[in-house]
Amino acid sequence: MKKFVKRPAFTLVELLVVIAIIGMLVGLLLPAIQMARRTAMRMQCDNKVKQLTLAANTFESSKKRLPPVGRAPGGTSYDGVSGFVLLLPYIEQDAQYQQVKNDVNKTMASACQSSQFLDLARTSLPAFRCPGTSTNPTTDEGSSSAPAISNYKFVVASLYDLNRAAVQGGTGRGYGSVTTADGASTYANKGRTLGEITDGTSHTLHITESNEQHYARWVVGQDSGIYTYCTKGGISEPVLQGTNNFYAPSGFQQNELGADASYADNTPWTNLDRDYTQSQYEYEWSSLSQSGASTLTLGSTSDTKYGPSSEHSGVVVHSFIDGSVHDIDIEIDPAVYFFATTYKGGDPGLDVE
Repeated sequence: MKKFVKRPAFTLVELLVVIAIIGMLVGLLLPAIQMARRTAMRMQCDNKVKQLTLAANTFESSKKRLPPVGRAPGGTSYDGVSGFVLLLPYIEQDAQYQQVKNDVNKTMASACQSSQFLDLARTSLPAFRCPGTSTNPTTDEGSSSAPAISNYKFVVASLYDLNRAAVQGGTGRGYGSVTTADGASTYANKGRTLGEITDGTSHTLHITESNEQHYARWVVGQDSGIYTYCTKGGISEPVLQGTNNFYAPSGFQQNELGADASYADNTPWTNLDRDYTQSQYEYEWSSLSQSGASTLTLGSTSDTKYGPSSEHSGVVVHSFIDGSVHDIDIEIDPAVYFFATTYKGGDPGLDVE
């Protein structure tokens, strides 16, 4: 005769209690896991910006000049091949560079006649993509001919007008009496020398990240530069500081950041936390050969660039000319950020933490 032994089992109440405990543990652990994941992606982004900056510095060691943002073959409209193409040999992509080296000195319209260059333009390179941003390899996944984009850009100027003047060769447009860009990187056949950066390489921005997918084609010079500063909401433009040869946010008092009410009460003034969900920032796409940089209409709302921007919580990754990388807080004092953009002019040279 078989003897049945009664085994203990969960009651319904006990099972519900266990499920509730597991749910609570998941609720407690999930934010920590997500934070760790975000931190890991930001660190990867830091490393990519670091590698691109080191590549640019290696380029400078070889050529004695920093890489230009975009070349200006045959004229003053800087619509040629980007500085990122020039950096390919320095980021272990020499084979890609060798395929298009004959196109480097051409205008974008001429370069686009090359099948090798168009193939390169469609190539999404991990070195130019931030892991914390959209994983789309191009601005139009539905087209095999869509140009690939970069989440990283060279810092060209503090203000939009200065960036626009630089694109046009410094002629006819600019801020005040200034008709050339005030950032370390420039649109030119040759970049600046380190000796020109009189504010100091550790105080001058070099490369930053950007969420832009509209006009962010990594092979196009005009798409590869960025301006950092933003005036909005009726806030005044930067002003020349007395006899000093530098511009600063209106109300700025040297060594007393935010001391003036007209300055302190109107923050933020940087692009770092700008609202890019507005309709004019929605990306559009056309083929690279049909939309070379030379065809972009400067001064229209359609070519308004994203500023430095990020999906990393509260910070945007930047590098400096000396190769250092910083996660800059989106609430940074705008004067500090403004002075970090400029490469000369005798500004206070304030440090970015």
